[in-house]
Amino acid sequence: MRGQIPSNIISIILGLIIIGSLMVFGYSAFAGLKDKQDIAEFTNLKLDIENTVRKLSSEYGSTKYKEFTLPNKYDEMCFLDFEGEPSASNCADLSASKYNLINDSYTDKTPQTVFILGKSVPPHVLEVPNIKNKDTCRLFCVKGNNLIVSVKIEGHGDHVTIS
Repeated sequence: MRGQIPSNIISIILGLIIIGSLMVFGYSAFAGLKDKQDIAEFTNLKLDIENTVRKLSSEYGSTKYKEFTLPNKYDEMCFLDFEGEPSASNCADLSASKYNLINDSYTDKTPQTVFILGKSVPPHVLEVPNIKNKDTCRLFCVKGNNLIVSVKIEGHGDHVTIS
């Protein structure tokens, strides 16, 4: 009986070490999967926008109503048109504090044109060429409804307009 107690203690300690290791490494692996899922969602969104813009920009006069699915925790998509007017009707106010990153992109003339915004997450920026905003808006933003953003896209031969 005396030899059996120390072997039970060693088995229990070894079991706790194995369980603890699985919990630590399992959690970090799970957290890594979440990051990869976020990257995949943004990549899919960017490809969806680029493919739609590429297809419609060459089809003059074509119109498509398109729904884009935003990643979790994001609720707004904004389109920046460097040639647009700052005070056109139905446009977002570029000087508003929640659009600081977009204002910086406009000021610095970076090629970033699509911005995905959320309340408690950092904004995500996409570079999608050949996009202009209808009604000469400098900044056109669309709020999502259950992670879905609906826009009207019109082809103009060399670019598209978003409304």
